[in-house]
Amino acid sequence: MFGRDEKVSAIRLTAVQYLILAIFLLLTYGLWRLQVSRSELYASLAEKNRIREVPILAPRGRILDREGRTIVDNYASFTALLMRDSNRDLSADADLIAQGLHMDAQEVRSRVRKFAALPQYQPIYLKDDITQDELSFIESHRNELPELDTIMAHRRLYPRKGFMAHLIGYVGEVSEQMLNQAQWDLYNPGDVVGKSGVELEYNSMLMGQNGSKQVVVNSHGKEMGELGEKPATAGKALKLTVDIDLQIAAEEAIEGKNGAIIAMDPHTGEILAMVNQPSFNPNAHAADPAYRRNRALTDVVEPGSTMKAFTVATALESGKWTPDSKVDTSPGYYQIGSYTIHDVHDHGMLTLTSVITKSSNIGAAKVAESLSRDSLYDMFHRFGFGESTGSGFPGESPGFLPVVTAWGPVEKATIAYGYGLNVTSLQIAQAYAALANAEFVAAACGKFGDDGTLIASLKPVQRVGWDGILLPRLQHDFVPDGEGLFFSR
Repeated sequence: MFGRDEKVSAIRLTAVQYLILAIFLLLTYGLWRLQVSRSELYASLAEKNRIREVPILAPRGRILDREGRTIVDNYASFTALLMRDSNRDLSADADLIAQGLHMDAQEVRSRVRKFAALPQYQPIYLKDDITQDELSFIESHRNELPELDTIMAHRRLYPRKGFMAHLIGYVGEVSEQMLNQAQWDLYNPGDVVGKSGVELEYNSMLMGQNGSKQVVVNSHGKEMGELGEKPATAGKALKLTVDIDLQIAAEEAIEGKNGAIIAMDPHTGEILAMVNQPSFNPNAHAADPAYRRNRALTDVVEPGSTMKAFTVATALESGKWTPDSKVDTSPGYYQIGSYTIHDVHDHGMLTLTSVITKSSNIGAAKVAESLSRDSLYDMFHRFGFGESTGSGFPGESPGFLPVVTAWGPVEKATIAYGYGLNVTSLQIAQAYAALANAEFVAAACGKFGDDGTLIASLKPVQRVGWDGILLPRLQHDFVPDGEGLFFSR
């Protein structure tokens, strides 16, 4: 009996072993069938339904004038995307894509190469603001070009005829050169950023934060369902100090001419209007780069007679001169070494007041001769010449004020009437604001308020430090009839 039990157990053991072997063979066959025999079928089935991450672009913040009136807004448009989450050879489809989107095939391939180093879930921004026929092309070629897709985007709508173009600036795709700079480390190819003006200066606040959504798409790129969404955060509105009505008046005043106009509140430093001509159209910023320069900030000139007011201010501060002090400008020319200074007319004997009202180069030079070069340099420096105004505008030039040790007798005389130094239009406007206000004010265009809205307002910075009692003399005693170069009411 004991032997029979042992025999039955051996049979059962053998049966179990064969069963295990059969299961193992079945699993092996199934694995082979899945991985080898029908791999293309299952790969195709997986390809038909996949998860795609689609960006949701944040609209840039609006740009407003000081009264809250809209200057720059957005309009809805479609952007063509090239998705890279499939195994398709994107370069091979470049010719057909380029034909349908009215692009150059090499440009399409170049953009594919440009994005090659980025994660595959990040799409390629192929073309902005596509037309209706280009949108129809994408929809009708879902089968042939499943990698093509579209998203809603918000494009900038700028004023017409270049209105405020230099102050506002424009936006465009971040360039490779910009991406190599530290300030653009967090940006990716295809991002639309500010390129100049306040669009550049306040880009991080205006730009907002993009969102994204995860969708299930089939092999033709058609959305089959949505898995989740991270909403975009719109950019903040930027309220400028500019007054649209004053800006319009300034634009009309300089129309057809070359030059710049700046209107500034002397008490706050707020820029009320800024115009440059010739201008450009920021809606189609393919203009000559020279036209896009904000000349009021980037270009420097010798200020000429506008500097005489600051020479006179130095004379008054010295205590050696009063508004009625006399200076002889006869016979209309004046020799300093081998250098001759001329006036347009022989003005004869002038008061310090008349040096400005008659715009006498000789009078300014003789006044400067009575003053130390250090006192003149110090006054000019205190009024902000030779350094940036602090406006924050990109590309602003600091101008050029020669170091005082380089001032000989001729240099001191010519600088007194505005030659031998370089200034920007904004520097002159700021300096006259300081002259009228008896304190240095930082030029302002925009900043954030406590409520998160950008509001342009900066408090004056006490820096000129000259006697405020002198201000009434410059405003009233100097030019009572308003005929001179410096006249303030």
